[in-house]
Amino acid sequence: MLAATLQVGAEKMNPEAPGSPSPAVRSFDDFIACPVPDLSGHIVLLGMPVDLVDFVAPLRSRHLTHQRPVVVVSPRTPTQRS
Repeated sequence: MLAATLQVGAEKMNPEAPGSPSPAVRSFDDFIACPVPDLSGHIVLLGMPVDLVDFVAPLRSRHLTHQRPVVVVSPRTPTQRS
């Protein structure tokens, strides 16, 4: 159902080549085809906080004996300011 919906959307977004999915849909299909890595023990952040440094800094405190990996899932690419 989702793939069919995306395909219909792709045809609407890519009118020059009907039936040819847009690059965004191809990227999504490639993403879905990838195996999901084991994220046990990770901190998974959905979305980009206003200040990524303020979010991560306490998680990297020197007094912590174990620093867990942080995974950020966001459509926005982090910048020096975020």
